[in-house]
Amino acid sequence: MSNLMESNTCPDGYRALNTSELRELLQNDDKMDQIIRLNEKFQELQVDREMLLTTNRSLAEDSLARRPRLCNGKLQLAEKYRELSNLATTCWEKQSQLEAHVQRHSLQTAQNLLQEEVARAEEHSEELLEKFMEGNVSLDQFLGSFQSSRKMYHIRRAQVEKMQEVAQEKRQPGKTKRAEESKVPEVGGM
Repeated sequence: MSNLMESNTCPDGYRALNTSELRELLQNDDKMDQIIRLNEKFQELQVDREMLLTTNRSLAEDSLARRPRLCNGKLQLAEKYRELSNLATTCWEKQSQLEAHVQRHSLQTAQNLLQEEVARAEEHSEELLEKFMEGNVSLDQFLGSFQSSRKMYHIRRAQVEKMQEVAQEKRQPGKTKRAEESKVPEVGGM
C-alpha cells in the first residue's frame, strides 16, 4: 500500500531512480530547471501569470490614460467648491444687507415715502393747472400731462390708504376683524 501511495505522489520517471541519482539530479540546476519547466502545473501557472501580467498592464495603461482627466476633474471640482464658498459668502452678505435694508425701511418709512409722492403729484397737478390757466400750455399738452399726473396721484393715494389699513391691522389685529364683521350686510330679509 505504501508503494501505491508513492506511485501516486511521485512522477513516473523518477520512481526508478535511486538515491544517488536523485541527489545528482538535485545538484544539477540546469536539469532541475528543465524538469520544472516541463511540469504541467508549472506551465499552467506560467500561463496564468502571463495572463495576470497582461491584464495588470492593461489596467495600468488604462489608469494612466485616465489620470489627466481625473486630475482635471479634481481641479474643476476644487474650483467649483471655491465658487460655491464665494457664492455662499455673497449670499449671506446680501441676506444681512437685505435684513438691514428691511429694518431701515419699515412700513412707516414706506408710508412716509408714499405720502411724499402723493404731495409731489398734487403739486405737479397744481403747477400744470396754473400754467394752463396762464396760457403757457396748450390744451392737448395740458390734458395729457394733467391726466398722467392725476392718475399717479390717485394710485399713490390708494397705496397710502392701503398701507394705513395694514399698519392699523398690525397695531390692533382684533379690532379690524370685528369692524369688518360689522360691515358685512345680513342676507336674510328677502
